[in-house]
Amino acid sequence: MLAEKNKKLIEVERKKAMEEKSHSNHLLAQLQEQKKLNESLQVSIEAQRKNAMSEKNRADHLLQKLEEERKRSECLQRKSDDLSATRDMVSLGKHGIQHIGVATESANIKLLKEKLKRKKDQLKHVKNESKLEKSLIRKEIEL
Repeated sequence: MLAEKNKKLIEVERKKAMEEKSHSNHLLAQLQEQKKLNESLQVSIEAQRKNAMSEKNRADHLLQKLEEERKRSECLQRKSDDLSATRDMVSLGKHGIQHIGVATESANIKLLKEKLKRKKDQLKHVKNESKLEKSLIRKEIEL
């Protein structure tokens, strides 16, 4: 009887040990799977980091090229303006050099029109102010 009881206890303990071993094997397999997943993520993160650095370098390079082109464009614009100004000047012998460029005259006309418009607006504003002052003075006199 004691021997049977001991056999049953040994069998129960053996089953528990087998279950624990099975459970630990399962956990070990999960751990290894997680480790593989982490390694895969590390590789992916590293690839994305390299890609981001590559894109940043490309963007910096393009920005530098854009800045160089902008400076080049400004330089060409200045040269074009200088050439245009030179082309618009005509020598008139004894009378020296006189500017008769159409573009210059057009710009002057636009400027004068703008000045005239501002003067008209200023006059209108002054008239409105004088009307208001006049009405205020009349109201003060009436009181």
